[in-house]
Amino acid sequence: MVVQASAPPAERSKLRARLAVLTSSLLAAGTLASFLGALWWGFEILAHFRPQWAALSLLLLVIAVPLRAYTAAALCLACLLAHLVPLAPYLLSRHAPSATAPTLRVLTANLHGRNADTAKFAALIAREQPDVVVLTEVPANFASVAASLTPSYPHTIMERPGAAFEMILLSRWTIKQRQVNRSAGQSLPVLSAEVCSPVASAGCATVIGLHGARPFGRGVHLRNAQLALAVRVAAAKGDEPVILVGDLNLTPWAPTFAALLEAGNLRDASIVRGLTATWPTRHAAVGLLIDHVLVNPKVTVLGSRIGPDIGSDHLPVLADLAFQAPFVPPVEVTRAW
Repeated sequence: MVVQASAPPAERSKLRARLAVLTSSLLAAGTLASFLGALWWGFEILAHFRPQWAALSLLLLVIAVPLRAYTAAALCLACLLAHLVPLAPYLLSRHAPSATAPTLRVLTANLHGRNADTAKFAALIAREQPDVVVLTEVPANFASVAASLTPSYPHTIMERPGAAFEMILLSRWTIKQRQVNRSAGQSLPVLSAEVCSPVASAGCATVIGLHGARPFGRGVHLRNAQLALAVRVAAAKGDEPVILVGDLNLTPWAPTFAALLEAGNLRDASIVRGLTATWPTRHAAVGLLIDHVLVNPKVTVLGSRIGPDIGSDHLPVLADLAFQAPFVPPVEVTRAW
């Protein structure tokens, strides 16, 4: 019998260092690709996992340093910093609860069809008392659920319950104007409604709701067409309060998200609650932040939080909002002497 001697410690150390460099090189290649999402939808998919990339970079850095694989460690550190920069606004969020009473509480949720627990959903509505509820992927029998909520939510937009990308709006506030735009696709509506508070001084706001098409292949172009419709509505409202909500199938780390905020003059309400995933879990290391409440400069975000599990693979999102009063120029009084 021949006994093969194990490799000397020095050779094993070199082998581990080479493996560390190879692994960190793959990490660097993935990191670079994740910042090229504007070139191809596959690269954009990588961008959605920015928190996971950061966690992986940190893990490999911790492994590389004790191995004295300094080249690999340097690559891991560079990747970690690259991923942390876009995550920083969410990681550094320290939002204190506001003493200001909200003008509008909005709730948005993807109910995931028949997986939704309608009893848990009704309990959430009863507990949180949102003024406006925007839903997608509602179960086919949702009309009966909506009917039970009618005393509290007399104003409703509901065209095709049961369809995957349909949007449903339930409102305590009066709906003055409404539109369901299907020009991006008959099954991909963009809903918009001007809702007005029963308290005259609270004013009105435009709520835009959409469920973005799945971000793969042609679906990316369809989703972007939906976002373009939403931007058009937001731009047309000028200085009026605008709120865009829904499952956008888009995370804040993707270039399309940055373009949406810029084109629509919007900002992400979720920054005030920090890095919190909405699908499929609330843990940032596993889930993705794809359910959103976005607002224009006429809306102040007082708070944002994730709701409880209601049977869907998405978690509900709630936001407390206040409207900024429009600027009214002072009236010049001419005195007669």
